[in-house]
Amino acid sequence: MPLVGIDGLDALAHHASKKLSDETQHDYLAVLLNAYNNDVFYAVYDSETLTDLRGVEKIDSVLGSIAERCRGKTVAFVGNGVTLHQEKILAIENIAVTMPDVGADVAPVETVAELGLAAWVKNPTPAFSLKPQYLKTQVFAKQKQRS
Repeated sequence: MPLVGIDGLDALAHHASKKLSDETQHDYLAVLLNAYNNDVFYAVYDSETLTDLRGVEKIDSVLGSIAERCRGKTVAFVGNGVTLHQEKILAIENIAVTMPDVGADVAPVETVAELGLAAWVKNPTPAFSLKPQYLKTQVFAKQKQRS
């Protein structure tokens, strides 16, 4: 069975951008997914284009980077990391924060399927080998093994 890799951050951003109406004005879209241990997987988009803000870090570091990059702008935050870190997000200074309801905290399977089909149509070559690309080292798991 051929496999097509779809990034969960990109999929949720795609879903959110379709759900956000013209009435929901924002300059940036920040997708935050819970990575546990106060870490988040994150990606920030400017008009549906990925900026250089992407990866996995501690929430405080991520919010500091967003505040610096998006100073004076409106940022719409979506994802299951938003609910978890809502107080910290609302405390960011120098940006306007919105937390629109896009109907999902993670990418819906329909969106993943839509993006997967589009990727397959564009390049119908199956992946022959799978290599996990971990964005995060699981430090807390290693610490537990040592104890």
